[in-house]
Amino acid sequence: AVLSDSDDYTLECDTKERNIRWLAPSWTCSAPVGKALYISDIQLPCAGQYLCLSARKGLLLWSMYLLIADASLLDVTCFVESHTSSTLHCSADIDEEEGILRARASVSSTDMPQWYTATIDGTLSFTLSMDKFCAFEEQMEPILVEVQVATEKRFMSLNKLYYIRDIVKPSPPENMNVLKHNRQLLISWNYPTPWSNYASYFPMLFELNMIYRNDTE
Repeated sequence: AVLSDSDDYTLECDTKERNIRWLAPSWTCSAPVGKALYISDIQLPCAGQYLCLSARKGLLLWSMYLLIADASLLDVTCFVESHTSSTLHCSADIDEEEGILRARASVSSTDMPQWYTATIDGTLSFTLSMDKFCAFEEQMEPILVEVQVATEKRFMSLNKLYYIRDIVKPSPPENMNVLKHNRQLLISWNYPTPWSNYASYFPMLFELNMIYRNDTE
């Protein structure tokens, strides 16, 4: 369940067991009454997983996460590898030590939202396919990327709007070779694989940076 700061909520343990006990992240916001747990004026310390256990054996009978809606800590960035690519490469991270439990994303309602798994450091990387994308058609409207992230205590939702021309991030050149001929250097490289139409429609400029042995450029 997703709540706002200071909301009230009632949890009821869905079990036939008569004698139960609750485990809560904090008891400052909650009070048990029978099989119910009344939560008032919820704050961040009280958010998290609530467990209903059998009083005798301590067996788990039921559980629920209570999360506080807060998107202020969520940051999402996306890019494409070329103007013709229909795949968005995105990453999401949160400015907090809470681990990401689950996350899902969609783009311009063309994809069904999918759940993704976070890495150990709390960042999340995912790709989105733009099924109706046409590289040679003028983009009149920005694409909409919707991301939802659930941490141990918060639920974050963020929408980002992008124009493809603003988020092109080419991959590095491939098969780079350097040959020394007399006092000259012969340098060659190939276009990155995703840049499939470089010859005719989308030119690419390369920047060459040389570092000499005396550490000058």
